[in-house]
Amino acid sequence: MEIKFGGKERLFSFGLGFLGELIEDTGLDISQVLIKLETNPIKYIPEYMYHSSKYAYESKGMEFSENVYDFKRYIEEEKGIYTSDGVKKFCKKFIESLHKDVYMELVPEEDQEEVKKK
Repeated sequence: MEIKFGGKERLFSFGLGFLGELIEDTGLDISQVLIKLETNPIKYIPEYMYHSSKYAYESKGMEFSENVYDFKRYIEEEKGIYTSDGVKKFCKKFIESLHKDVYMELVPEEDQEEVKKK
């Protein structure tokens, strides 16, 4: 998925491949991923965005030369986490992918409709 962020359209990946790499690289377990996002978004949003973008480019065989500090700088240039359209779009898609790709997979099929209502 492309999201305008840091002055240009950037690729971001969501789903199991990216989540697996994120968990491996950060040392978080899957239950901590969303908790960290909620408790310290200033630290974790740029990290998650970096890992998502890195995975998107590398999975397509494309060069990726940025680091997490670049993503922090882009957020600062866009006046912060809570005002950046790119951050908002990323977070919305990221949270949707967590529910679709991970949490819903752990819920028995007969209970999924009830979970979706919540």
